[in-house]
Amino acid sequence: MSGVLVEKSPAPGKLEVLGIEGWALGKLAPGEYTRTYDNAEECCIVEGEAVLRSASGAVEVAAGDLVFIPHGTEVTWEVAAGVEYRWRAGTAS
Repeated sequence: MSGVLVEKSPAPGKLEVLGIEGWALGKLAPGEYTRTYDNAEECCIVEGEAVLRSASGAVEVAAGDLVFIPHGTEVTWEVAAGVEYRWRAGTAS
């Protein structure tokens, strides 16, 4: 199983085509959160920074990054200063 994939600073046109403004809004306060994803999910980090840890390693994410999380992946979000993100589930990540 592949791990979390991050596209750093995708083109604004790509984000518009994906329609991220219509995706659900999520927020995470500083802390550590572990979740197993029942569906593939993608999110766009609106503000803040975090480290996402999975069995395949750790990746850093920050505002502007597009994140792909495969179905069945357990991810621990290590949030230092709060994160706001747009997300949608059931994607073909």
